[in-house]
Amino acid sequence: MTEKALVLSFSDLRIDARVNRQIDFLLKLKKEVTVIAFNPPKTTIKTFIPISPPSRSFFNKVKMFFYLIFRKYEKIYFEKPEIKEILSFNLNNFDLVIANDIETLPIALKIKKNAILLFDAHEYAPKQFESNFYWKLTRQAFKSYLSKKYIKEAHRVTTVSEPIARQYQEFCSIKKPTVITNAPGFRNLAPSKVNSQKIRLVHHGFCDQTRKIEDMISLFFLLEDRFALDFFLLSNNKKYLDKLKRLASKNNRIRFLEPVPFSKLPEALNSYDIGLYLQPKSSFNALNSLPNKFFDFIQARLALAISPSLQMAELIRKYKNGRVSLDFSKESFAKMLNDLKVEEIEDMKNNSNLAAKELSELNNFKIMKELLAENGS
Repeated sequence: MTEKALVLSFSDLRIDARVNRQIDFLLKLKKEVTVIAFNPPKTTIKTFIPISPPSRSFFNKVKMFFYLIFRKYEKIYFEKPEIKEILSFNLNNFDLVIANDIETLPIALKIKKNAILLFDAHEYAPKQFESNFYWKLTRQAFKSYLSKKYIKEAHRVTTVSEPIARQYQEFCSIKKPTVITNAPGFRNLAPSKVNSQKIRLVHHGFCDQTRKIEDMISLFFLLEDRFALDFFLLSNNKKYLDKLKRLASKNNRIRFLEPVPFSKLPEALNSYDIGLYLQPKSSFNALNSLPNKFFDFIQARLALAISPSLQMAELIRKYKNGRVSLDFSKESFAKMLNDLKVEEIEDMKNNSNLAAKELSELNNFKIMKELLAENGS
């Protein structure tokens, strides 16, 4: 009999590569998959149950503010419209429930019945946006409460990197979560040739102010003329994107191109030379996560140029497929790039090629299969 799996997500599945890969894993394991989310996944599944995107009225915002002040965290959670909506569903029994991110976990525990519950934490929720003062003031205690109370109730826990797994282990007093990285599927590509007169850099991802993408634009005013940069940015903040384009308009070596579906990114990036990721030293997650773009650059057979984020730096030093700046300043980053020779870039691209299979989703699928096989599911 085919086992039934439910996937819960409050992210945008049109652009959430991790949850889509998760669904693909379940289908490869011959599960019958139901998804509850705001929009459908990329892959065809048995059942999709849509929920309405959050719409906070002024009254609700005021009410939630007072709940926060008086630490009524259970009321904050279970009075959310999307949570009430899920509770109203007449759901079948499932063998497996996967809850993505901390805000799906309490409702997953409510509806799972006898199912095995896997909680995919993604990144570290209690410090999710710690560089944002308003978030720290209004949301951090709530996220910490949910993490401390509910994660220990999950049968399995996964996250994106070892330091985040250790942090959850310590904070929640649980067995160390299993690491499932953000690696995409293996692509059978070859490194492209480097043109010494035009070294092509690329950055893709979500256009968010906390990521300080303007720093990458400022960086280009410190680089030699042989470097050019293309952005592929997803955005729901037109004002910020327009600001970035105005800043870049002063440098004809920077372009903004239409975003590419995440499933086609490695092929779209393959003609570039260096995957660029200059980030601020802003948060625990920024320092310790392994983002999708890191693995996309490797599948595209690019050299990588990154700030000294601990987990990415560790892998780059292991595989010798990139450079890590000495610190988080633009000046340090510019010197690192300006010092590069074409032969070094070609060597790093070739090393990404050698690492591509090992750093693909093939290993994650094996880990996930073994994890779900423990005591059933």
